[in-house]
Amino acid sequence: MFSTKSYTSTLKFLHWFMAFFIIGLFIAGFVMTSMAPTDLKWTTYGLHKSFGFIMLVLVFIRILSRIISSPKIKDHSISTLHHLLIKVSVPALYLVILCMALSGFIMSDAGGHAINLFGLYELPLLLKDMQCLSGYAHNVHEYVAPVGAAIIGLHILATLYHHFILKDDTLTRMMPGK
Repeated sequence: MFSTKSYTSTLKFLHWFMAFFIIGLFIAGFVMTSMAPTDLKWTTYGLHKSFGFIMLVLVFIRILSRIISSPKIKDHSISTLHHLLIKVSVPALYLVILCMALSGFIMSDAGGHAINLFGLYELPLLLKDMQCLSGYAHNVHEYVAPVGAAIIGLHILATLYHHFILKDDTLTRMMPGK
């Protein structure tokens, strides 16, 4: 159905690397907010912030990489609605990742909580003493999270639909080594 052109190795790597850590970030985020205030909770927060900052950098790389080598859909037999959903879903995913990573960074930074990258390097505070901005970023982070989880779930379901129902090469084109 779709073009047999495979995604670049860079896009494949970024996709699977980011997918693994984004799912982990969502799980950690939902779990850590309900944990009792213990060392484990604060360690989890620190790791969440470290990986979140990496996602902030990677989403920009991913967007740039996608712009440079964007795969084209060549199947004209799909419906207009299906084509529209494909065209909207990728930017929606990038927007969610960007909103979550950026709001997390702003929430910590503006709240005066430096992000310590895995205990190796502490990012300098750029927006310190901006509690109001931190509060807005917290709201964005909190409200986008369930929307993001739903969009990611739909992305996974759409992939399974393409693979098992439409039986096209959408999933196999994204698999490493193909």
